[in-house]
Amino acid sequence: MSSSVLCSPPSHLVPLVMHKLVEDMPVDWEDINHSIFENIVKFVGPHWTVFEPHTNSKKNGWCLTFDDGCSSDYEIAFPILHNYKASAIFFLIIEKIGQKDYLNWSQIVEMHQYGMTFGSHSLSHQSMTRLSKKQVIQEFSRSKCILEEKLGAEVVSFSYPYG
Repeated sequence: MSSSVLCSPPSHLVPLVMHKLVEDMPVDWEDINHSIFENIVKFVGPHWTVFEPHTNSKKNGWCLTFDDGCSSDYEIAFPILHNYKASAIFFLIIEKIGQKDYLNWSQIVEMHQYGMTFGSHSLSHQSMTRLSKKQVIQEFSRSKCILEEKLGAEVVSFSYPYG
């Protein structure tokens, strides 16, 4: 793919959902090689967008998203996005923050300061369809409150674990 090739803006919002970026060959079906990701960012070019729920505008574009809050979001994705002046939304599993192979709060705050958006991917990454109503409310509300407190910004997006 030529680095000068840019795509046309889509006629609607198109999410590109990613998980973990890797330097070498992907091992898991959800992994994506860092150079392929960089080519995606080049291809999308200026037509990336982040969903803005408090506006009446219907944005069209490519919405880059990352689920889980893997450490590769900071180590690989963030520098590439920053280099191309693009942004993405990162959906975090709150109980995983600070654990091995996951983002920590200082990385999350730094990314947020550089224009990255964050949403919840739940408190504990359980399938919402298998939980009681009370547990689902807890997963939604606690994860939102913790993120808002740590970022000092409203959190308006949620990505359901397991679809």
